[in-house]
Amino acid sequence: MTLDRHEFENAVAHWQLGLSKQDVDSLFNRFDVCGDGEIDYDEFLRVVRGPMNARRVALVDRAFDKLDKDGSGQVDFEDLVGVYNASKHPDFIAGKKTEKQVLNEWLRTFQKHHEVMYQTQADDIVTREEFHEYYNNISASVDTDQ
Repeated sequence: MTLDRHEFENAVAHWQLGLSKQDVDSLFNRFDVCGDGEIDYDEFLRVVRGPMNARRVALVDRAFDKLDKDGSGQVDFEDLVGVYNASKHPDFIAGKKTEKQVLNEWLRTFQKHHEVMYQTQADDIVTREEFHEYYNNISASVDTDQ
């Protein structure tokens, strides 16, 4: 579900928030993180909750370091070989995809948020920044650190 600019302006007017046109525009632009002219729930949560706290960042860094077997600062197919088993994936079993295709597809999930935010292209190599961006978005919908 999303809100476009017109719907957002109507909501602000309905709730009588007393914001100027300039304030409404500024607020809309802040919530429209990816700049597509709409605010979706994840974008809204991300802005309201802000970035991950230090504890979460440390956990994300530990997970990234565990995946980055060669210490290169990025995670690619070679880092995942022997760590993740693609043989149970339905497309691998059906012969539609190779192990490399399955694992690279999994790697691209970590690049999606970064692609949207920064208009980049997935390259099957996940940087720490992309990994953080993915978990910043996930973190916004997790209420507690427990």
